[in-house]
Amino acid sequence: MILKRNTPITILFLCESQFHKLESWMAWKEEEAWHQRVIPHVETGYKGRVSLECIKEELVVESDNN
Repeated sequence: MILKRNTPITILFLCESQFHKLESWMAWKEEEAWHQRVIPHVETGYKGRVSLECIKEELVVESDNN
C-alpha cells in the first residue's frame, strides 16, 4: 500500500503464538493468485479473520509530506 499524505495506515503485529498459522508467499505463487498483490520473499498470509486477541501491537504510520 502506498502511503499518501493525510491518509495514515495501520500496521498490526501478530502474536508469536499465531505464527504457525502463517502461510508462505509461495502458496500465492502456486495458486497463481496474482490479484492478491503479494510481495514475494517478504509477505505471508493468514487465512480467515484475525481476532484482536491475536494482535500484539499496532503501529500507525503517517506521511510527513507537506
